[in-house]
Amino acid sequence: MQFFYDQQIRRYLTQFMRILGEFSVKTGKDRNGVESFIQVPVRYGDINRMAAHIMKNQSENAINTVPFISVYITDLQISADRRHNPTHINKVQVYEKKYNPETGVYVDGEVGNTYTVERYMPVPYDLTVQVDIYLATQTLLHNPLVTTLSDLLAP
Repeated sequence: MQFFYDQQIRRYLTQFMRILGEFSVKTGKDRNGVESFIQVPVRYGDINRMAAHIMKNQSENAINTVPFISVYITDLQISADRRHNPTHINKVQVYEKKYNPETGVYVDGEVGNTYTVERYMPVPYDLTVQVDIYLATQTLLHNPLVTTLSDLLAP
């Protein structure tokens, strides 16, 4: 049986992490009185004890840099209520422009190769993602970043 995987789950997670990666936290003002910001990094994976130990260079004297956001998959289920006819096949005709290999250009107005593409009914899934925000102190909890994220990601 042939199969094709176009890394859809990976691309979805990457897009989701890019959305979260645009947040910055105000760290105060520099010597000139200009407000300074740092971008909050987004990491994939839950921070279990082993990963935390490696991130601290295997030393109890190092601390993780905060704030940071952690994203990981907690559940992947088939969505039966969104499933349609699983045997449905949609056929689409695809026409290419005619290509002239001698000149290296496409010929306008002329049809080249023709293909029939069969599109099968995909199986819908529900993907649950956990987002953890790691902070250094409770005072950062009232930062606009955390407030915005909690409003944005509320179930």
